Amino acid sequence: MKPKITLSLQGIVDSELKTLESRIIYAREHLAEIVEGLEIGFFAHKIDDILESIEDNVVLEAIQGFQANSLHIAGFAKGEMNSKILDRVISLANDLYERESIKSIGYHLDMVEYFDYIRSSSISGLQLNWENLGSDASSCNTIEEVALAAQRFPEWGVTLDVAHILEMVPFGQPSIEEYLEKVGDYIKQIHLSWPGNLYSRDLVGPNTDARHSLLCVDTKTTSSLIKLISKLIVDTITIEGVIPLGREGIRFVKDEVSLIKKNLA
Repeated sequence: MKPKITLSLQGIVDSELKTLESRIIYAREHLAEIVEGLEIGFFAHKIDDILESIEDNVVLEAIQGFQANSLHIAGFAKGEMNSKILDRVISLANDLYERESIKSIGYHLDMVEYFDYIRSSSISGLQLNWENLGSDASSCNTIEEVALAAQRFPEWGVTLDVAHILEMVPFGQPSIEEYLEKVGDYIKQIHLSWPGNLYSRDLVGPNTDARHSLLCVDTKTTSSLIKLISKLIVDTITIEGVIPLGREGIRFVKDEVSLIKKNLA
């Protein structure tokens, strides 16, 4: 079975779509025929804002217009994790799964100390994944840490972030092949993008700090990259690059999906 292709909402940076509600509704109106799901990512300490957004019936209906949605949780920046915050995140995920609005939830690997609690508190059937981190993190971004986590938590899936792996190569870490060898059997989701800002200013605006770029912006080695990961059996490939502004962004998403499907065939 071919993986579902989904879109990370964090990549939508158009200034007219600043709120989560506006990005979800925009995606439902313009991208539902292109991607099969949305990834809703946020820092855990922002949970109250997320709850307020998703409680809107129009927003929830827009989410339910996609079949392969996920949540993605970061916990290491701009706020400390605590049990009250984590319980609200878990409760949201359980509720959305019961409403058939999400299939999975991913957590950054630096939340590893909470993994046992998360698993015991999460509803049966909800796929739990963790993600390897990149060069901006002080830990959980090496092949050794990733392999150890896969061994410690075999019941969890891995969200393999390609850009994070490539960011760490200059720091002496291996490239993607070794990660596939070490944890390939555990990978359920792939975050697919190039690291860094590969866009011209007219595409994303002068003030956009694009840490992840779409593959279609620089296709020199895209084919070999996608064919490498095509050997895996995964549930989801999530497009994580920044989406250019305005109507041009829709064209870029179409091009990205076409590029992925062509090289998966």
